[in-house]
Amino acid sequence: MNKVLHFTQNSDRVVYVTSDTHWNHNPKWPVPLWQSRGYKSLEESNVHIIQSINERVRENDILFHLGDLTLNCTEEQFERFIGSIVCKNIYTLWGNHNSPAWKIYQREVAGVYYTKGYTGYSIDPLTNKQIMGGPNNAFVELLAANVEIYPLRYKNIIFIGNYAEVVVDGLYFVLCHYPIYVFNHMKDGAIQLCGHSHYNLPLSQADDPSSKILDVGWDGWAKPLAVKEIVDIVANKKVMVVDHHGREE
Repeated sequence: MNKVLHFTQNSDRVVYVTSDTHWNHNPKWPVPLWQSRGYKSLEESNVHIIQSINERVRENDILFHLGDLTLNCTEEQFERFIGSIVCKNIYTLWGNHNSPAWKIYQREVAGVYYTKGYTGYSIDPLTNKQIMGGPNNAFVELLAANVEIYPLRYKNIIFIGNYAEVVVDGLYFVLCHYPIYVFNHMKDGAIQLCGHSHYNLPLSQADDPSSKILDVGWDGWAKPLAVKEIVDIVANKKVMVVDHHGREE
């Protein structure tokens, strides 16, 4: 999503960030993810994730989730998960584990085209051939599978794509599921927030001073972090100067 999102915090609305909750993830690994996180069972992990979010993030707060929200979920389980979260404004990036949210998202995109009335005969955008035979629902579904719309709200989830730049109370943040070594406004002190590595990448750990990059994932914190907490954590991290990005434009 190209548009920079702007937020102002107040007593009724605080901005939080998290990533890689992997709710319901029960991999067939020698040490399952929930066990490596210190939980005794998948169910304990699932319950604690919801409790931890709800203990911090209120209904009108903003929660940015940087990808891998759930894994191994049915749509019914996914609905139960998001329905259990009090926050009504969960801005969600795509990660590398997007099931079943991606399927739900595609269906919502298709719904936009149906609502707008784009159901006549038209051209297949992939083959450039006319689709024949009856109302063109197949075309709408095909188009939705190849077109993305952001932001797009689904209940308390707001899909915002693979990447976002966000300003909170004048502070600039670059959000992505993956760590970005060189990012926009880094010379001006922007903070890059990420996940994916499950707190195993030294550069994005809190005590590495190399650059203002921070892994906000569940493995490092087991809770969403407030923007104020993030700012305090990265205070000891340096503004990295790279190539022409360190010079005045």
